[in-house]
Amino acid sequence: MALRSGAPVIPCAMVGTFELQPPGRTIPRLGRVTIRFGAPLDFSRFAGLEGERYAVRTVTDEIMYEVLALSG
Repeated sequence: MALRSGAPVIPCAMVGTFELQPPGRTIPRLGRVTIRFGAPLDFSRFAGLEGERYAVRTVTDEIMYEVLALSG
């Protein structure tokens, strides 16, 4: 969608969810979840390449690296 629209992507990550409800637990614990937002990512350099697999993969990887950095 970002490639088609040309809109910037704002990465975000939720931190602390694992401690509140680890896998296998049905009732969550009480606590705080932090939501972190990163700087907008501009993918205008890929304009016109919406259907190209390498462009889509590169954009996906950049977004995931930013989310990983935000989540610690």
